Amino acid sequence: MKIIFMGTPDFAVPILEKLAKTDNTIQRVITQPDRKKGRGKALQPPPVKKCATELGLTVCQPEKVSNQNFIDELKELDPDLIVTAAYGQILPREILEIPNYDAINVHASLLPKYRGAAPIHRAVINGEDITGVTIMKMSEKMDAGDILNYQKILINKNDNSGNIFNKILDVAPSLLVDTVEQFKRDEIVAKKQDDSRATYAPKLTKVDERLNFKDSMAEQIYNQVRGLNPWPGAYTYVRDKRLKVWESELLEEINEHNNNLGSIVAVSDNGPVIQCKSGKIILTKVQLQGKKPISGSDFVRGFHIKENEALN
Repeated sequence: MKIIFMGTPDFAVPILEKLAKTDNTIQRVITQPDRKKGRGKALQPPPVKKCATELGLTVCQPEKVSNQNFIDELKELDPDLIVTAAYGQILPREILEIPNYDAINVHASLLPKYRGAAPIHRAVINGEDITGVTIMKMSEKMDAGDILNYQKILINKNDNSGNIFNKILDVAPSLLVDTVEQFKRDEIVAKKQDDSRATYAPKLTKVDERLNFKDSMAEQIYNQVRGLNPWPGAYTYVRDKRLKVWESELLEEINEHNNNLGSIVAVSDNGPVIQCKSGKIILTKVQLQGKKPISGSDFVRGFHIKENEALN
């Protein structure tokens, strides 16, 4: 089967690697253009370009997929399938109609839940206990195409987004290859999504990263911290210094300090204890601006943390 693969970040790499090991022909790998990154602002290739180059595959990096010359080049390839995985641009109808079979996408949620750019982060932040990966037909509407295959994945209470990313990539490549084989055998069964059950996972913003202890339950803070680990990280301020919080721990305690919301109400062996709108939370791994991550206990000792200090 002739396949055009479209993907850009680390998420897409193992999917491309798995597909390249099959007897299918990957005609082109389409990825985003090189971007300037780092202190030196040197051009850096996306992870998928690095992978494709190592595999000896032909790479194309259009600035815009709507470019007619690019679309015409894809048509000349006469692909059977277009496979996308976190490519980063919306494909116009003219591209979706090119393949002889279909254009399909690997999405990191159980659709129709968490359509959008940040399904893993949003699922953890919202305290979900289950997520998954879906192989879907592509449509002009975002992540709304028919479901072809899916697999559920459990989210444990101590999982962060990095753990779930890895769990999804443990199953997504094989699920995609299985779906390609079903196309070959003419065994595809497509199921329409129930749009009434759709939820959305918009791209993360700076507002999502800011911890608001005064207006949030302790469990909400706990989920926000793990949902933003390992990237981009949740943060607050202490003594006008930005403090990233990488790990936290819920404190099972009945007594509330309702006059000290958002303040340090105790200092435990594991780190400072913060009073939330409801419940308390211990900051067990933190990082002051310009410093390396340290344990909550080292932070208390090194920064001479006292009770009644406010975080804002």
